[in-house]
Amino acid sequence: MESRKLYTQEARRLSAQTIFSSIIDGGKTFWELAPEYGVTEDQLKKIIFEKVGPKEYRRLQKINWRNQTSGGGRRKKAVSKKKIKKIATRVNTEEMDIAVFNIPNEIPALDAQLTKISTEIDRLNSAIQKKQELLKSESAKLEKAKKAFEEAKKQLAIVQKHYSISEMELFKLQSSLLREEKYKGMLEEKFAELQSKQIFLVAPNYRGEIPQYGTVVAVTAIPGTTLEDVSKVELMQNVSADEVFCFKNMEEAEAVCNYLRLVMKYFCEDKEYTLLVDDENIITLLKKHELIE
Repeated sequence: MESRKLYTQEARRLSAQTIFSSIIDGGKTFWELAPEYGVTEDQLKKIIFEKVGPKEYRRLQKINWRNQTSGGGRRKKAVSKKKIKKIATRVNTEEMDIAVFNIPNEIPALDAQLTKISTEIDRLNSAIQKKQELLKSESAKLEKAKKAFEEAKKQLAIVQKHYSISEMELFKLQSSLLREEKYKGMLEEKFAELQSKQIFLVAPNYRGEIPQYGTVVAVTAIPGTTLEDVSKVELMQNVSADEVFCFKNMEEAEAVCNYLRLVMKYFCEDKEYTLLVDDENIITLLKKHELIE
């Protein structure tokens, strides 16, 4: 253990206020601050731990990691007093109950409306096609009637009337189609927006039900999910050998490590998400890495 006598005068005078200001508001990292006070990064971490206490030190560790991954120490103002709220599914570790998710009622309702509108659009398209065919037929009759205008004035009037009615009906149908298509587009945008707000992070070997709605992300090939690359995400602390041995093989252990990286990514991006996990070893790791309480 390094002696405090080795610290410089500047390091000994380093205050908690200066630490918070440099890391939270100034966007600096431990690595950048250490040379400014003539100490190593490990020495600086010990000084900070002594100055702010364990709880605030863990918070500074997270912000330090975020500063490293968001641009290597560029001066970037951060919101320091805003709590980051995360939504995580609490798993019953004794009975291993399958989580039940409250999907917004709007999504199934919108899905039903979209189906109904799609059926109506198909009906309108079919009706338009029939009316177009009828209009074409009426047009031929109109041309024929014009040639025999003197001999068939009465017939011409009847055909013109039929033509006008068909033309008006076609216009009404086309107007209805435009309105329905516009409304469908609005519903699709709303549907996509709600889908993007429902984020589920699926753990390896998850045995529960995969949600039908929302953005469902995984790091292994699971039907109904989207694979996400987390190779560039770094954990705040490495997974130990003892933790790796909790799993059947290295392939499974690597998948679990990638899942931790996936959760870390969404944790640091300040996005709301739900964890789908029913493996107690994975839950223990998530707690150890402070990704769930």
